[in-house]
Amino acid sequence: MSVYFFSIVCVLIFGSLSETLWGTTLGKKIFRLKVLNDNGNYPNILKSLQRNLLSFANFTPVFTDFVPGPNDHFNDPSTNISLSMHLNNKICKTFIVKESKIPEIKKLLSEKKLA
Repeated sequence: MSVYFFSIVCVLIFGSLSETLWGTTLGKKIFRLKVLNDNGNYPNILKSLQRNLLSFANFTPVFTDFVPGPNDHFNDPSTNISLSMHLNNKICKTFIVKESKIPEIKKLLSEKKLA
C-alpha cells in the first residue's frame, strides 16, 4: 500500500514541477500541449500542485445508459462511461493549449493589457 501512495506522491510532485518549469509533462509533451495560467505564463508551483491534486478528485466516472432508437438495428443497449477532466482547470484558472497557439495567445493578451 505504501508503494502505491509513494508513487502517487512522486507523480504529483514531478507533474507539478515540470508544469512550473517547462509548462508541460511527458504526456502533454508527446501531444505538444502546454499548461498556461490566465496571464499566459506557466502556473506557479502551488497552482500546479493544486491543479494536479484536483485532477485526482476530478477523476470520477459518470455512467449513463445507452438505449438505441427503434430503427438502430446495429447497436445493442449498453452503459457508457464519461470521465470529465476539466474541472481542475476551471478551479485553478489554467488552460491546456497547443504549443503552436502560444504566440497567438501571448499577442492577444499583450493587446488586451495595452487597451
